[in-house]
Amino acid sequence: MLRGWIAKMLLVIQLAVAGVFLTGLVVNWIGREGIKSPVGVALAGDLLKHQGAGVFVQEGRMLDLYQGGQLGGWVYEQTEGKPVPPGLEGYDYVYPPWVAAVAAWGAGWPYLAWALGLQVLLLAAHGLAYLWMRGCGAVLDVRAWAAWWGLPLVYYNIIIGQNGGLSLMIFAGSGLLLVRGYPVAAGLLAACTAYKPQLAPLLVLFMAAAGQWRFAAGLAAGAALWAGAGILAVGWEAHAAWLGAVRRMSSGELPVMLELNPSLPGFAGAWGGRAAQGLASLAGAGILACAGWRLRQEPFPARMLWAGLAGLCVWSPYVMYYDLLLAAPMWLIVSREGGWRAKAGGVLFWLGALLSVNPVQAAANPGTPFLLAWWVLAVWPRRGQYPRTEPSA
Repeated sequence: MLRGWIAKMLLVIQLAVAGVFLTGLVVNWIGREGIKSPVGVALAGDLLKHQGAGVFVQEGRMLDLYQGGQLGGWVYEQTEGKPVPPGLEGYDYVYPPWVAAVAAWGAGWPYLAWALGLQVLLLAAHGLAYLWMRGCGAVLDVRAWAAWWGLPLVYYNIIIGQNGGLSLMIFAGSGLLLVRGYPVAAGLLAACTAYKPQLAPLLVLFMAAAGQWRFAAGLAAGAALWAGAGILAVGWEAHAAWLGAVRRMSSGELPVMLELNPSLPGFAGAWGGRAAQGLASLAGAGILACAGWRLRQEPFPARMLWAGLAGLCVWSPYVMYYDLLLAAPMWLIVSREGGWRAKAGGVLFWLGALLSVNPVQAAANPGTPFLLAWWVLAVWPRRGQYPRTEPSA
């Protein structure tokens, strides 16, 4: 009786959270008087930066995106500084040049049309990812659907125009190809997340350790193809400028906002500086390889991919709170399983995701301890849990 009551209350909470965030999204549009309206502050995130990148490309200023904080200055000018956190007026673009070239196609649109179009795309991508997860064999019911849409991370991504929903859809399709016996194609599809190049190296390491060599080879080859195509299309000079901006960000010359990085290396860096972050990153790579090795007996290949993405969110040196959406499939599937570890871990992830936006403005991300506890309890493979003949409900 108590267990059923708790499940119903969690369902209500998840639906209420979804309603609150959707209401906020609508208010962001209805209450606006253009981009400079305080009500619409959240909309001036990456949505505006990508539009600015497209404008720079149209004006023949591709290299200016990656030097001198000129893009940050453009964003600051467009918004009168209101939505720009301190320090980000000196922001350089850190996406690959081909992303800016793609953004140039729609840079001439009115900002509201640009932003609304991307937000609708992200909502659709999140819904399609859920359907593809079901196609992978995950047994999901109405409560799982409510949990999927009641996750705050969905709206963190949509409101500021982050690409988490798009990445999630791509990885869900990759999981579907894995289940159907096309690991190389699955890896090639996963490489379409090349706009986030920090994901591929650790995911290749994890999947290779898990015995998915063909997937790892497809992902590595796909990443190389994207890099080569980008250089051919845009030129090496722009890529050299981009790599310079990435280097400056990695060395701390550009603002990286470690307080919004929910991974353990980010947490270590916020407290102990770059050296601590580097050591934690090396340890994270080793831990991910060990986790992949222990998953070699997993009979459900898409679950390996979900576990790898969850590991990236906890152990990668550079992730942000909105990137945690990539761990949502593992969270949803594992939290549906029996046992106190799975149930407790599901609650911990939800809390960690909610706190990852750092609402208290702490020096380090307050969601990190919850996420680490979730990963240890619910994701790290333990002896005795294999073999399975079908995905758990």
